Amino acid sequence: MSRKGIVAGVATVWMLSSMSITAQGPPPGVGRPVAFEGELDVLYEDGETDGRLLYFLDTPARRIPLRFRGEGPDMPSRSRVRITGNLADDGSVTTTEVTTMAVSATGTFGELPVLVILFNFSSNPVQPYTPAAAATVNTQVRDFYMENSYRQTSLTFAVTGWHTITASTATCDYWDWATLADAAAIKAGFNLAAYDRRVYAFPHTGACSWVGLGDVSGPRSWINGGYRTRVVAHEQGHNFGNRHSHARKCDSAGCVNVNYGDDRDVLGAGSIVGHLNAFQKERLGWLNYGASPVIQTVNSSNDYWIDNYETLGGNVKGLKIWNAANGTYYYIETRERVGFDTGVPPGVTLHTGSPSSSDSSYQIDLAPSTSTWDSTLDVGQAVTDAALGVTMTTLSAGLDGALVRVTFGGPPCVPAAPAVALSPSTQSGAPGATLKYTLTVTNKSGAGCAASLFTASAAVPTGWGVSLTPAAAVSLAPGASSSIALSVTAPAAASGSYSFKAAVADGTSGLSTSATGTANIGAVSLAVNISGALTSEKGNSRFLTFTVTAKNGSDPLSGATANITITAPTGGTSNISATTNASGVAVAKYSLKPKDPSGTYQAKAVVSAAGATATATTTVAVP
Repeated sequence: MSRKGIVAGVATVWMLSSMSITAQGPPPGVGRPVAFEGELDVLYEDGETDGRLLYFLDTPARRIPLRFRGEGPDMPSRSRVRITGNLADDGSVTTTEVTTMAVSATGTFGELPVLVILFNFSSNPVQPYTPAAAATVNTQVRDFYMENSYRQTSLTFAVTGWHTITASTATCDYWDWATLADAAAIKAGFNLAAYDRRVYAFPHTGACSWVGLGDVSGPRSWINGGYRTRVVAHEQGHNFGNRHSHARKCDSAGCVNVNYGDDRDVLGAGSIVGHLNAFQKERLGWLNYGASPVIQTVNSSNDYWIDNYETLGGNVKGLKIWNAANGTYYYIETRERVGFDTGVPPGVTLHTGSPSSSDSSYQIDLAPSTSTWDSTLDVGQAVTDAALGVTMTTLSAGLDGALVRVTFGGPPCVPAAPAVALSPSTQSGAPGATLKYTLTVTNKSGAGCAASLFTASAAVPTGWGVSLTPAAAVSLAPGASSSIALSVTAPAAASGSYSFKAAVADGTSGLSTSATGTANIGAVSLAVNISGALTSEKGNSRFLTFTVTAKNGSDPLSGATANITITAPTGGTSNISATTNASGVAVAKYSLKPKDPSGTYQAKAVVSAAGATATATTTVAVP
């Protein structure tokens, strides 16, 4: 599904073509298939520290709770839709398809009248605050959104009540309560049609688990208990059409998304009454639309000035950088402790948001490898998106604004320790034997790094000998690998199991990695195997190819000489030899001459080590 918010006049119009959204099928046991048409109602239940999104379908006959296997549709309340699904025993519908027929519009500019209806219950006629106290909060909310919108939007509040309604508080039946409260307001002389929005405020009721409830792009909100600026402003933010301002918090173990995570936004962290972030304001047209202040789109390396975020003066209030890989923008803004941002952290902060999703506002953790939440890009601090190839650095920040350096280029150099593998990891040999290993090193630094020199070393027990081939440093580009021959020689008096360590260091970054090998020294229990085959190379050239495997017990025997005697069908003999590698394998080839007879050739391999000798035989048929 794709969606684009466009501010037209005083309304945010969501442009959608006729479309369908298909969800996964219902869980087993859900009831009969149904189809309904009506108005979608999307609401947030907001607690002090978290909230949840609810969907309903309002039809002439009933109000139907909707359930989705995945995420619900990203569209505003009062959109006209047709849903199909399965009817459950509790009257809800597990929705399998939503077809959009018409999409609603929400006002975001100009004067928006709001009626606050204070009501209580005949079973609990308490008045926890006065209408005058509610009016004081309303003034703060009005001023908050005047400042947020750069004086382009004004909520004008009227208050009526307290009205006492006759309704049960055993369940949280806020919808019916609103109907009764509307009737009371009408009776008191208010014309409900004259108000764009209504706020229903009532004494704290335990049956409702939330402190505030708000329509997303809809006209209604509910306040349960204390009438506070944070709660009223938060729900009005939902009425404007915005969802929550999240955060993505990371540490060495990974990242988690926090629903109320943004530490500067009234739609984020609890108790915060701070400005909506730049993504949220842009959706409402308060930034980057018409005469609104600008968010500058950045696509080249430069130093960019952004004005103080809260005040009316200035022009560029933020920067945004497109990331085509995931369809999101980076948003950069700077805050100061002025106006309604007095209580939020000052400095440059970074968010992401997608033009195709209203629920995509995430504040970024700028220290993702630590357990400390870092939301401020301090002066001199840089943050890099390695995949996008962009680095953002704060050069200065103060009361008037901030200077931010944005640098584009190829992938940045992200150094990493090399990968090291030792093969085989364990070998056996007699006292005085030389055991051969293969040390493989891989440059694991990022693609943006230059080639680097890698130096190998080995720490062996006292009295042992060691050699490396090549002995000099090896140059490797990122991702490239190379092999180094490592030989260790045991003293003549050695006996037992010995360990040694081979290390490789990156000469550029200084990062290193090591691998541990084992050498078992003692009496040799020698076992030899030989296999042969007739092979050909370069057209008519034919060879007898013999593979000899030598082991000391279960361990490969490296560095041993395998002498092979070949007996032709006529009885003549020839000798060839080869040395076993780190895997205990030696390969030798005997070239057949045109005059050599056909028939069965016999081969005998003899391997000696530390006074022990073992033999093996095989045959090869030559046609």
